[in-house]
Amino acid sequence: MHELFDLNGKVALVTGGGRGLGRAMATALAQAGAEVFLCARTDDQLQSAKQEIEGATGRRVEYAVTDMADRQQVVKLAATALEKMGRIDILINNAGMNKPQPIDQIDDALWDEQLEVNLSSIMCL
Repeated sequence: MHELFDLNGKVALVTGGGRGLGRAMATALAQAGAEVFLCARTDDQLQSAKQEIEGATGRRVEYAVTDMADRQQVVKLAATALEKMGRIDILINNAGMNKPQPIDQIDDALWDEQLEVNLSSIMCL
């Protein structure tokens, strides 16, 4: 079964990789042999994820603190990931946000931020 999911020689970029599902997916990719580049908004979470994944798998893990709601940071993320890793073979776009509001009380700024993070940011990668 391992041969079916062998990712040796591959590089994965996981947005929202500092905790939760993103961290779990990054760990699974590394277990399958991939090198992993993580991003999230919190340096502490990224440092912890890097140490945990490298320790458990022996695979190379790099990261960049990035707010996916900021297009300039997303463009910088892509450049940094390519610079540090050489290429990206796999993209897991896990970063996202949801702050539900009643339909008649939706705040325009929050709506714009949700669209930027959940939909538009991926276009910069």
